[in-house]
Amino acid sequence: MDCQELVGEDGKKAAEIIESENPHVTAFIVPSGSQIDFSFRCKLVWPELVGEDGKKAAEIIEKENPSVKAVVLDEDSDIPFDLRCDRVFVFVDSNNIVVDIPSVG
Repeated sequence: MDCQELVGEDGKKAAEIIESENPHVTAFIVPSGSQIDFSFRCKLVWPELVGEDGKKAAEIIEKENPSVKAVVLDEDSDIPFDLRCDRVFVFVDSNNIVVDIPSVG
């Protein structure tokens, strides 16, 4: 369902739809007119992990952004062309060292 299709829906129903279509998302119902702090941000890119152990990098990524699953792959692996906001590929060399900047997608 497109987010625009939720405009005008009951809040609880909209939250249920959002969570059923996005299992890594928690929907919060906020009364109209409430002040909202938009200062929260999820980390999307980890350039500092290049050169680190792949397994350790995956653990750090999932700790820093709990809404993603880090997938460790050989640097020559074929990957799907779909973009996903809940996935980070961690490319490693034969020594399991991260060789490319991990990023959401």
